[in-house]
Amino acid sequence: MKFDMNVMENNNGNKFITMPGGRVIMSAPLIPFCAYASFVEVFDDEYTIKKEFETTYFIADKLAKGRYIAFTVKNDSMNGGGLYDTPSDSQVLGRQLGKHLWKDGFRSTDYGWIIVCTTGIFHKDISKFDKMTGDIVCSSRNPLPEFPNFELNLNNVHSIYKVIKRSF
Repeated sequence: MKFDMNVMENNNGNKFITMPGGRVIMSAPLIPFCAYASFVEVFDDEYTIKKEFETTYFIADKLAKGRYIAFTVKNDSMNGGGLYDTPSDSQVLGRQLGKHLWKDGFRSTDYGWIIVCTTGIFHKDISKFDKMTGDIVCSSRNPLPEFPNFELNLNNVHSIYKVIKRSF
């Protein structure tokens, strides 16, 4: 069986494969949460990211610009049992939010944010933002006490991704 597939790549190295019938599948590097240190070290090197990390695929709505990276979520902090919550071991696809946009604040999202900082990778909602200090409050959807809210200063944040797709 032979498929005629149209493959396009955006400027950030994400490949978009147009399948027969018009469905679009996109590729993204898959970063496990436990690999945050090595991910931060090679963040700006697309070749190294593609070489060191697996690739995963998501059905896309369209061909898109932007930098998309997938993450494997660990723990149930964003799983409060709701329709838009994410259980542990899920894969999430995030679109990077440029640092120049952080000053405008962070809107609520269906699936939360991936926050890569000096101490780890977190999947959280951003419930508060203080423009004067650059502090954000990271919130969990799981109400259990082992998933408390915490503050991060954006000076300690490497990158932020809006979660746009999930795969269980």
